[in-house]
Amino acid sequence: MDASATRRGKPTVHHTLTARHIDGRTQAAARRLGTGTAILIGDLALTWSDELLHTADLTHAQLRAVLPLINAMSTEVMYGQYLDLLATGAPTTDLDHALTIIRYKTAKYTCERPLHTGATLAGASADLLATLSQFALPLGEAFGCSSSGGMG
Repeated sequence: MDASATRRGKPTVHHTLTARHIDGRTQAAARRLGTGTAILIGDLALTWSDELLHTADLTHAQLRAVLPLINAMSTEVMYGQYLDLLATGAPTTDLDHALTIIRYKTAKYTCERPLHTGATLAGASADLLATLSQFALPLGEAFGCSSSGGMG
């Protein structure tokens, strides 16, 4: 979404696919194909993750308990990405706003919700989930701040 050529020091999927499809196409056509294919790859990864969850031999009770966490995680990361897009090109000194973006875009998705998911599958209490959040959110925020020189 940020049109970056690299992510964590490696070429982004859309740039890799653009380069792969440049033969016989204009740069603009190759870019559209690379971007469109990258979006489809993301959609495919989401579909496969849903398939893995639904074929993981979970009990009905486990699946019922974990689906709200997975759904919340998906919503949170999309919200965080949206906040990040809104902030692009609009520098601010508002630390709380920057941390909110990192929390939703990275910390919840990378640390908190995966811990909640595993703990929920193991039958964790609400108190344990709250304790995991107290640990995971600062860890995820630190990761978000360090992983790309600022925003995660």
